[in-house]
Amino acid sequence: MSGSNSVLSPQSSVLLGRRLVRAARGLGYRLGDLLAFCGPPVPAALCRPVRRSTWEVYDAHALLRGPGCPICCRADQDVQRMVFWFLLESYGEGPWIERLCATGGFCPAHFWALARTGARYQLSYVAQYLAEHDLRALGQVAARVARTRPRSPGTFAELIRSDRCPACRTWDESARRSVELLLRTLEDDTVRVLWRRSGGLCWPHLQLTVALADEAALPEVLEVERERFEALLQDGAADFEPRAAWLLAGWGSQ
Repeated sequence: MSGSNSVLSPQSSVLLGRRLVRAARGLGYRLGDLLAFCGPPVPAALCRPVRRSTWEVYDAHALLRGPGCPICCRADQDVQRMVFWFLLESYGEGPWIERLCATGGFCPAHFWALARTGARYQLSYVAQYLAEHDLRALGQVAARVARTRPRSPGTFAELIRSDRCPACRTWDESARRSVELLLRTLEDDTVRVLWRRSGGLCWPHLQLTVALADEAALPEVLEVERERFEALLQDGAADFEPRAAWLLAGWGSQ
């Protein structure tokens, strides 16, 4: 039997050290699970890290592959989906009728976008029940004005719109969901790479992202977008105008 000493190579030592660390961490997590089951508070070092679901990461990949501002792109897709189902079947349903009566219909921009689809029957049906609702409201206000002296704060209550354009609301809700998704998945390396390669956040959605970002994500958000603006000014590329429009104002149906 040889008397020579067995010495681990540096690479083997590193691998062994990593395995020991993983084993120790695993034992710590099991201890944390046991403590959590028994009831006492669990030290932060023993809590299992929260892993982002694969579905969320894939969804972030799809989000960041859109043209221009990825938040605008996803919001525009969601508005188009809402418009599709509205024109197909929702325009005559009770909840939608109540909703449109509360909003007074769509805002001018989204109404004309609907008009360009050529859906004359659906829009004429909507216009009919909106006109009937507004006629009743005017009658109630006229009757109240005739018998109320002086006018009270609630004299014209029926003329006040109590909600926003449904398409505008869909846009804003979609944008917030997309920003929250981006911030939740920024820890993933593939998401960060795709974000840096994307068209960049427009100014309105950069403001929203900054407002929602935590202290850990905020510096990276600001740094990436600052670099994007610097590159835009330095490149002098032929697509300066559309890229500047995306970054400053966003795009889509807004």
